Amino acid sequence: MTMTAKPHPLRRAARAFGWTLVVVLAWCAAVMGRIVYVGSRDYAEKADVIIVLGAAVRRGEPSPAFAGRIRHSIDLWKKGLAPQLIFTGGLGHDGLIPEAEVGRRAAEHAGVQSGDIFTETVSTKTWENFTEAARLMKEHHLQRAIIVSDPYHLLRASIMAEDAGIAAVTSPTPHTAFQTWRTKIPFLLNELRLCHSHWIYRAMGRR
Repeated sequence: MTMTAKPHPLRRAARAFGWTLVVVLAWCAAVMGRIVYVGSRDYAEKADVIIVLGAAVRRGEPSPAFAGRIRHSIDLWKKGLAPQLIFTGGLGHDGLIPEAEVGRRAAEHAGVQSGDIFTETVSTKTWENFTEAARLMKEHHLQRAIIVSDPYHLLRASIMAEDAGIAAVTSPTPHTAFQTWRTKIPFLLNELRLCHSHWIYRAMGRR
């Protein structure tokens, strides 16, 4: 009777590691594909409010990324897709003026009435953007939102909005500051990391 030799333990471990690596890489590729897919499509439709996610402010002026988000939100407002705006974001690194206040000033300069602009100036990260936006929506009886941000930010934004209890669609800014692959790839990889961080914290019951 011929005995079949069992694979060496190190070989079995290497094989298991190889298959695990394949699965992990395939999963990451799928998530990155979803990030790109969601960011490439504009789902804007009639809503009650446009939520503009904050970004860096430098010496009281919006960074190129934030300027693109502000401009796109105003374009949507001018098209009549939503009558009101929520600007999110507290004090950035320069500590001079909250991001939301910079957005509000730009919108007023573009012709949006001050009464149609809401701001929250305490958030410092995307999850807080949405918890504060959800509070404002509840306070003002707003039911549905359009989320405006850079394309690769929108998958995570849509997940967080849903987790915060906000019914929303996404609309990527065409004025994004991330135009070349040299800037897109780090943004994409960072979003991959942050999506998983959010899922892990959510599973742990933390944010």
